[in-house]
Amino acid sequence: MLKCNECGNEITYHERVLALRSIKCKKCGVRYNIEIKNIPLFLAVIASAFFIHDYLMGVLDENLGWISFIVILGTVVILMPFNQRLEKKKS
Repeated sequence: MLKCNECGNEITYHERVLALRSIKCKKCGVRYNIEIKNIPLFLAVIASAFFIHDYLMGVLDENLGWISFIVILGTVVILMPFNQRLEKKKS
């Protein structure tokens, strides 16, 4: 769980999933940029999502290709917040 450096407020997984580029602490109002902690891990997750897609496209009927897309999107959305760090926004 990530915490605000100023007040110690916990920034939840749900908040990090919904944040695209920056996040604001609900308690003290400090803004943070969201950055990728480990670039090779990020690339590995994206590559594994494509391998899963290729596998599912071979196993599933071609009319069910949307399931493969949902699996890719789910993989990225579920795993990416664990690979984030917060950098205080400079103002």
